[in-house]
Amino acid sequence: MYFIIVAFYSAGYSQKPKITEALNSALYTENKMQRSNPANSYKISWHQGYKVKDSLLYIHFTKTDTLSKCSYTVYRTVNIYNINAVAKDINVVFLTRPNAVKEVITYNKCAANTATPRTETYYSDLFFTEIRSAKNNEDLAVRLQQAFAESCLQINIPYWYD
Repeated sequence: MYFIIVAFYSAGYSQKPKITEALNSALYTENKMQRSNPANSYKISWHQGYKVKDSLLYIHFTKTDTLSKCSYTVYRTVNIYNINAVAKDINVVFLTRPNAVKEVITYNKCAANTATPRTETYYSDLFFTEIRSAKNNEDLAVRLQQAFAESCLQINIPYWYD
């Protein structure tokens, strides 16, 4: 009985790196595309790639507007068991249960503004991945759907627009 429980536990939890592997691979491509686009008006500095720890998927980054030099730091988390779907409109997003996504944003001091930095917390049902530049990349949705399935989780792909 113990062996069956350990095997079941391991099967569900050992596949989570495939979720982050698919996301980080797309993030790497996104980073290259953003850096090579001279019309890009913002720069993203990644504090780390995607990680799953204790069933929480999280990402941490700072986004800077290259024109105003204003920046904000984002720490975004969601429990992977609350993710229902992956979709793409302007951005690749995970659709979740209501208020399952926690986003802590620190608005940093802006070069043109003397306002004090402030931190705000938001909750929503959309986990924005910051992956948006690649076109015709529905294979990412399929890879994510398969990675979730290998972790015994089912997600849908309701739409994928370029």
